[in-house]
Amino acid sequence: MGDVCGTAEPITGGSVSSPTVVMGSTVGYANDYSTLNQNGCVSPAGRDRVYSVSLAPNTRLLASIRQATVSSYDPSINLIVGPEAQCSATPRVCVTGDDIGGSSTVNAVRYLNTSAATENVFVLADSVSSSDPGGSFRLDVSVDSPAQGDACEAPFALLSGTPRMGESLSGFANDYFYATSRIGSSCSASTASDGVDRAYSTLVGAGETLTVSVTPSAGLNTAINLHGDALDCASRTCITSSNNGAAGAMDTLLWTNSGTTARTVYVVVETPAGATGSYSITTTTGTPPGDVCATTSPPITAPGTLTGQSLAGYAVDYAQSSPANGCENYSGPERVYAVTVPPRQRLVSTVTPVAGLDPVLNLINGTAAACDAMPRVCVANADNTFSGGAETAVWDNGSTSPQNVFVIVGGYSAGVSSGTFSLQTAFTTGDSCRSPTVVSGPFPQTLSGQNFVGYRKDIIVGASPCRPYSGPDRVYQVTIPARGGADGGVPGRMDFSANSTTDLVLSTYNFESTCVASPSVCLNSVDANSSGTESLAVTNPNPVPVTIFVGVATYSSSSANYSVTINVQ
Repeated sequence: MGDVCGTAEPITGGSVSSPTVVMGSTVGYANDYSTLNQNGCVSPAGRDRVYSVSLAPNTRLLASIRQATVSSYDPSINLIVGPEAQCSATPRVCVTGDDIGGSSTVNAVRYLNTSAATENVFVLADSVSSSDPGGSFRLDVSVDSPAQGDACEAPFALLSGTPRMGESLSGFANDYFYATSRIGSSCSASTASDGVDRAYSTLVGAGETLTVSVTPSAGLNTAINLHGDALDCASRTCITSSNNGAAGAMDTLLWTNSGTTARTVYVVVETPAGATGSYSITTTTGTPPGDVCATTSPPITAPGTLTGQSLAGYAVDYAQSSPANGCENYSGPERVYAVTVPPRQRLVSTVTPVAGLDPVLNLINGTAAACDAMPRVCVANADNTFSGGAETAVWDNGSTSPQNVFVIVGGYSAGVSSGTFSLQTAFTTGDSCRSPTVVSGPFPQTLSGQNFVGYRKDIIVGASPCRPYSGPDRVYQVTIPARGGADGGVPGRMDFSANSTTDLVLSTYNFESTCVASPSVCLNSVDANSSGTESLAVTNPNPVPVTIFVGVATYSSSSANYSVTINVQ
């Protein structure tokens, strides 16, 4: 039994949560259905064994095969829709098959009977090698009618601007596998596609841009695949996809319908094998978000990375032919992101493109009207690399309130919008006197494990008493109390020391303006040793507290580890 389709062993499939498990072996079976004249069949050169499943109309078959015991046997799986003569037909046609990965990989297939009649589906347990001696396998089979949203044939319809909250994974199946030899183009290629998935449809008007945002619960990693129709879901042919690879982080996908008619597309939310949790999904259609400063998405308020970003469908609104007013020149389309920068912190924006895209960064501080001002004024910019190179722009919020910054990502060359990029947003302190690391009591206080990773040389060193250096610097802010004592005449005092195996330089500034001046104006400075401890002190003879900025730098080294000890009295 099961040596050929005419003697196939019948299987009654179980449910998605409790599939029918069949333990079998191809030892002693022949190679009846080989590579000869096959179409759509995957790795059928070895010994094969045949099972049959009766599939009613609108019923789904999910089947997977794996080793029963650890060995070199590498099983594959193919599906042939009956009658039995189809198994011997020339050419033989398999509706699907899978044999990606090594011998320990689970191979899976899916088939939905969309006809009006019951179909007999043959499940072939096979293998790739014609010299295969056979081996034991486990076959899991489920048969059901997919609920709405479980598959692209019965998707949930999404309305623009109307989110679906708390979308659960419970009770849904893995219809669209990453691990399949039938994978198409542009689909999310990661383990985030190995688990439960859910399907949605949405209508995108001619010339409109679709934005899909999926926000998973903590611990859940999601991915998004966009398909042109239900058949593309099954063949894993994607229009585009998004997967940031981080648990709990939002995935965002953008696509523009450049056609002349409205189009219904299919959105599949993917998750890793064994994933649990829920997510929310929102779609919007219309003018692409961030086409201009006035139409950006909600501001970025936390560190993170947006992946799969694109300039496709965006216009040229803020380009200029030459550098001016702090803005770099470019001539291609651009996309705008709003960022809220916390008080006294530095915004670090990094755009990383794929090969072929040459991005330019311009940063504008203020409201959307600042983007349209003439002349337009940028507070930071970056255009230091060529095509495929990352660009980083920084800006310090020296105020005591949050500030809005528009990050404009433009294409250097006119008409070039192909290729994707990621946008990383970071907020840091200690970079400059506008964004210092504030140190408060109790004192004395020691800060261990300090380093210069991610820092650069921001202070332009002035004349004596400033001591010269060429390495990176970090800035600390300390408040010295007013003079005190019994007669009110004892000055407040700060003692500051830093210890390292590298040559450090210490400098103090009594005003933010003297620190950020070009060149800077130091209160005092020290570089007494080539390694070890550097120390300096500042007194406050005033009847009010004063704020002091302390710069720690390396004389020439590009990196160093150090500790800081501060005492204020």
